[in-house]
Amino acid sequence: MKKLLSTFIILLVLTGAKISVSVRPVHAQTMFTSFNYPSGIVFEANLVGDTASSPEAAPSSSTSVRDSSGYGNTGTWHGTPSGTVSGTWYSLGYAGRYAGSFDGSTNYITASTFTPPLGSAARMVLAWINPASCPSGNGVFAMYGTDSSLPYGYGMYLTGACKISVEFDSGAGKVTSSASVSTAAWNCVAATYDGATNSVYVNGVFSGSQSYTLANTQAGGLNIGAWVGGAAKFPGLIGFVLLLNRAPSAGEIAQICQSHA
Repeated sequence: MKKLLSTFIILLVLTGAKISVSVRPVHAQTMFTSFNYPSGIVFEANLVGDTASSPEAAPSSSTSVRDSSGYGNTGTWHGTPSGTVSGTWYSLGYAGRYAGSFDGSTNYITASTFTPPLGSAARMVLAWINPASCPSGNGVFAMYGTDSSLPYGYGMYLTGACKISVEFDSGAGKVTSSASVSTAAWNCVAATYDGATNSVYVNGVFSGSQSYTLANTQAGGLNIGAWVGGAAKFPGLIGFVLLLNRAPSAGEIAQICQSHA
């Protein structure tokens, strides 16, 4: 199913209701027009807007992630705008369209109302990222839950070696990809958990797994570009983040990545 997306759209499925959140009220083209949406979507963020030649292309300087559905699932940009469009959080990115720009030191997005897969429920997080560099520590591009010494959160991040790691907080169930991602280039990265095993994929290819059965992800906010609390910020562009309430097969993940290429 094809959809027209705003510059930043969040779709939550709560008892059958769809919640749409938009950073700026413009008519944006979808980032990947051939993308066929998989089943089980509980969250989707598309930070890519119109082409630079479009009269509607100028991103807003507003910090607000606006809930256009009226359900109150609001979000906020934090930190100093770092986009190449002056005063905004957007830079020219994928295929000549704007993408969310993260400076690795101050800015990130939070959404305070969010109901993702919790406990030990199956899930997938997939993102298209374009790192400006390998971070000095870790650079989180998607994380939700609570921050604790217990495995109450779930996040995926870029390591200082430009590999992809996913964990349940404080290193629980951590797996790091054998493959590295490229800087100054777009990469499709994904992590799945099926209730027993954490797995990671780089550009649609399986790249490592770790057995783990003690997952207990708790309800909490969603962060894009940083860990809960604002630590471990991501340096570069983020174009797309997708969360499913199931763990797709390796073949389906490859198809999702290919449909975005």
